[in-house]
Amino acid sequence: MDKLKDILRSFDLMGNSLILKDLDPEKKEKATESGIILTQAKSESIELHKAEVVKAGKGYINDKGLFIKNPIDEGAIVYYKSSSNYELEGIEFKGTEIGQVVAYKNKYQGNGQRND
Repeated sequence: MDKLKDILRSFDLMGNSLILKDLDPEKKEKATESGIILTQAKSESIELHKAEVVKAGKGYINDKGLFIKNPIDEGAIVYYKSSSNYELEGIEFKGTEIGQVVAYKNKYQGNGQRND
């Protein structure tokens, strides 16, 4: 759970640099693939969307002037909360949304194996 808390803390800016495509807009997930239920309060669980990343930002510059690389790749599967229609540079991405990422899984992780 500590690793998940670290992910949650680090995504305020990075989550807003992702353009997401809902994999199943009708279905909302309440748990991550590992079975961990994310909670806002002790009795209330967060409704999460599962999505594929269409476009990922390269990262951001922190308050110390250091570039922080976005760890999420295009094509990654993510769970996110809160969403809205999104437009970038005048191009509307139909069926895409933007939201705060709470968990993610890249397609390839280190060993070159695809994670589907």
